[in-house]
Amino acid sequence: MPQCACPPPAASSAAALDYFELGRLHRVGKYAECADECGKSIEQGTFNENIPALKLRCELELGRYPEALKTLDASLERFSSSIQLRWIGRDVCRFAGQPERATKFDQEIAELVAENDRMVVTNGSPARILEVVPSRDGKTSTQWLL
Repeated sequence: MPQCACPPPAASSAAALDYFELGRLHRVGKYAECADECGKSIEQGTFNENIPALKLRCELELGRYPEALKTLDASLERFSSSIQLRWIGRDVCRFAGQPERATKFDQEIAELVAENDRMVVTNGSPARILEVVPSRDGKTSTQWLL
C-alpha cells in the first residue's frame, strides 16, 4: 500500500483548527475562542474564505465592530471577488456606523453577480439562477433552474 507524501499535521498548540472545528466553536457560542482561532488560521494564510467570514460573524456577535472592519478590509484584499464577505460586510458596516459603505457593498454584490451571467438579482438579493442552454442551431435559449 503506498504511503501518503503529505506532511504530518503540525504538533504545535499554535496550529490553527480546521474549519469544521471552528464551526463547532461558533455553533456552541464560543465566539471569542472561535474568532481567535480563525485569526490564527488567517495568519497562517488560509485559502478558505469561509474562515474570515466566520471570524466576522463572531466579531459581530461579540460587538467588536472596529475589529470586524479590520478583518473585513484584510479579507477583501485576499478574496477580492467574494460575494459572501461583502454580504456579511453589509452588516459589519451598518453596525460600525458606515451605512454608505454597506450600500456600496450592495452595488458590488450586484455587479459581481451580473458578471457571472447565471444569476438574476432582485433588490440586491440573489433570486433565481438562469441557465443559458445552447441549441443545435447555434442560438441560445434560457431556462430557470430555481
